[in-house]
Amino acid sequence: MAFNDMFVLRREIQRSLLGRVYLVWRVDSDGDDGYRATKISKVIPGLEKAGIYESVVTEREVLTKLRDEYPHRNLLCLSPEDEQFVTPELYYITMPFASNGDLFTYFKTHQFSFANALVYSTQIMLGLRHLHEKVGYAHNDMSLENVLVFDDVVKISDYGLSMALGEPWPADRKKGGKMPYQAPEIYTGTQKRCARAADVFSLGCIVFMLVYQSPPFERPDPIDARFEAIQRGTLAGVLDGWGALEAAPASFAKLMERMLHANPEERVSLDSVMQDEIFKPIVHRYDPDRQ
Repeated sequence: MAFNDMFVLRREIQRSLLGRVYLVWRVDSDGDDGYRATKISKVIPGLEKAGIYESVVTEREVLTKLRDEYPHRNLLCLSPEDEQFVTPELYYITMPFASNGDLFTYFKTHQFSFANALVYSTQIMLGLRHLHEKVGYAHNDMSLENVLVFDDVVKISDYGLSMALGEPWPADRKKGGKMPYQAPEIYTGTQKRCARAADVFSLGCIVFMLVYQSPPFERPDPIDARFEAIQRGTLAGVLDGWGALEAAPASFAKLMERMLHANPEERVSLDSVMQDEIFKPIVHRYDPDRQ
């Protein structure tokens, strides 16, 4: 059976460098249960030589691990194997469909209280911790755009830039995620091995945006005044200038400074963030290992 025998294309959801994501409907299904999201990606060898490290093969590998070996409620995984198709030119990667879209779009159209922001942030943290500790991969492209909203559950998605933790970082790979989420060590080309710390920095940008309704800076560079303010420990002054100082407790702004520290060796760990007094009660409520 071919992909077109099983599914009907409904509409395009997203475009990427290597392909497109479509809303599809399984023809032998009834009602909304038949909807899926399928990423149709080109197989292009040798992209690394052009400085492009996004890999459909890596994405499918991680999605498969998450379905078959290391499932987690906050990590997107593949749909069943009978819905996956590969041709010499194309990968058809079929996944559950998130009817609420990605968190960036959802964030722009919904009001987030501090409590709401913490709940979404905690779920992302739990998924990221599982990806690091159980799957052994760093995501390398954490962003609001790469988190999908399924009713009251959010799931990390888009693993095309993922790498095994500890794997040597290519010297010419100075792109790892979107601005402003990109960690300074990647932006400056000083990253030597794939590490968790870069994901923690990107996560800090996500949490900051959910709570304060704005990116923390434009780029992780000392010439960016807001980034430099965070490094000096004067984020509170920036927030006061925005009129956002009351959006969260003062201790939360300090936690953001620790997550967004320019030095990955001094950056707070994900476990420490989850044990912070602000997040610990919510982690306890949502962590399946504690239930």
